Amino acid sequence: MLGHYGGTVIFSTLAIAELTGASGRQFLEAVIAAYEVTSRIGEATRPSPEHRRLVAGFGPHQGYAAVVSAGKLLGLDTERMIHAFGIYGAFAPVPSAAQWNWRNRPLSWTKDMVAWPSVCGINAALLAESGFLGPRTILEGDRSFWRMAASDRFFPEALLDGLGERFNILNLYFKAYPTCRWNQAALDGIRQILSRRGWTNADVASVEVGVARALVDQQFEDYDPHNLVDAEFSMPYAVALILHGEKPGPHWYDPPLFHSPVIRQTMRKVTVRLDTDMEKLFVEKRMAAAIVRMTGINGQIETARVDHAHGSAEWPMSDSELDEKYRGLASVALKKQLAEQLLDKIHNLEKVEHVSELGELAAGSGG
Repeated sequence: MLGHYGGTVIFSTLAIAELTGASGRQFLEAVIAAYEVTSRIGEATRPSPEHRRLVAGFGPHQGYAAVVSAGKLLGLDTERMIHAFGIYGAFAPVPSAAQWNWRNRPLSWTKDMVAWPSVCGINAALLAESGFLGPRTILEGDRSFWRMAASDRFFPEALLDGLGERFNILNLYFKAYPTCRWNQAALDGIRQILSRRGWTNADVASVEVGVARALVDQQFEDYDPHNLVDAEFSMPYAVALILHGEKPGPHWYDPPLFHSPVIRQTMRKVTVRLDTDMEKLFVEKRMAAAIVRMTGINGQIETARVDHAHGSAEWPMSDSELDEKYRGLASVALKKQLAEQLLDKIHNLEKVEHVSELGELAAGSGG
């Protein structure tokens, strides 16, 4: 799939669910519908690899997630939902992700541009509810949304193929590491080698990571990240933390690690290169795979290839792993008791009478 859908699906649905007094079950139904529609629009409007190097963005099509969840929870009929889709087309942002300093760091936090489309999608549904009209053919024909999103091709069959029988939400992934998804397979490979050999950073002379062209073009071999966003896309930074045995968590970007001279020195052991097999998987199957070649200080060479990173549908994280990740992240903002109450609500979401209870707990005021 094309995008980071959670940023628009979950938070826009939560906002409109609080506004409408939705239950946990209604919230879940809206989330499922929003994931399905926006992911299908993303697939239908996916640009070619050549065009994507020039212009790309997630925000334009992801805003339709907010249209769908808001429209569903507001109870829009078919006619008004059509207008909501058309109105959002007028609000959609330009596809700016390829322009946000990939080759001239530091990166900007607005890279994927998904927050504003969420606001626009909700507003589009509210306007349609109140009687505003939008173009009825926003997704149809040679002059429709795919051109507005600056794609060079359109696959209309992707919008309806298997609709109601195959659900894209079942193919979502979770990140096992707090870094870009494209880095994750390499980190799995490195951990495999370290475990296999019993090595630590002191035993490793160099690490070579073979990846798809997109990572090379967008300078994932960044040895001097300026800020948190930069570091999230730095392969050497993530690899260095794994080599030093740092457990994945939000502390990866705390000043002691981020500015550590030891970590910065270890980053120099890492080289990122184009691998033709990884490129083929990326272009043909959208797989951010990696092949790792690690050389020990004793001259021994170990390799590992990971096609599907941990957390993918092919290699999913367990419920206990997801709970552990949640607790690590929640501990930054919530007291333990509130965090556990919120987790219990999430585990029993279908039974929650008012979704606003989740928002209150997340804000630290529930319980």
